[in-house]
Amino acid sequence: MKRELYLPHGDFIRFAESVIECHDNRCVVDASFPSTPTLPMMIEAAAQCSAAFATQKHQDGYLVALKGITLHQKASSNSLRYVLTLEHQMGELAYFDFEAFEDDTTIVTGTLVISFIVN
Repeated sequence: MKRELYLPHGDFIRFAESVIECHDNRCVVDASFPSTPTLPMMIEAAAQCSAAFATQKHQDGYLVALKGITLHQKASSNSLRYVLTLEHQMGELAYFDFEAFEDDTTIVTGTLVISFIVN
């Protein structure tokens, strides 16, 4: 079930590419970067990956909080696979745990809070 994400980002900062699978409260998304990603780039990609949970096409998400971000090791390639789990939703706020992998190696983990707003 591969599908593209609706994101307003331009090519220079659009990292999340496509949803590989999405079931209940868990989505797997592929992301690619123009160079080996830094931690801020990986966090931005995780936030973009949350678009897999948007319920409407014109629903924007805004990163409002981060917690427990851990860089387990530096990425060595330009592609990562993200697994996001929706842990809690309260109104417009959604709390996600995320993990980013390079092959089977965990690169970064953490929690982010996204505010989903309908345009």
